[in-house]
Amino acid sequence: MGRPGQQISFFTLFLPLSAASLIGLAAHYWLATPMTAGSYSDGATHSWPVLTLVLATMFAMALTVWLWGAYGAARLAHRWRPTAD
Repeated sequence: MGRPGQQISFFTLFLPLSAASLIGLAAHYWLATPMTAGSYSDGATHSWPVLTLVLATMFAMALTVWLWGAYGAARLAHRWRPTAD
């Protein structure tokens, strides 16, 4: 990561979106585990392929938003000029 716009957008866009994805997956696992184990199960299991696909999609979306934010920051930085107070 060389440019400040990329670093800032990484920490403000990519990391929060990735953390939200991981927290959501952990919450799903925590909430669904009692329903897939014990007397409630009736043969229910976790759908690991679907969860993996959702997590991969969320990471791809986070990467896209990060790159889009970095591009927008770099593009606007060239036009921005400070104004007198």
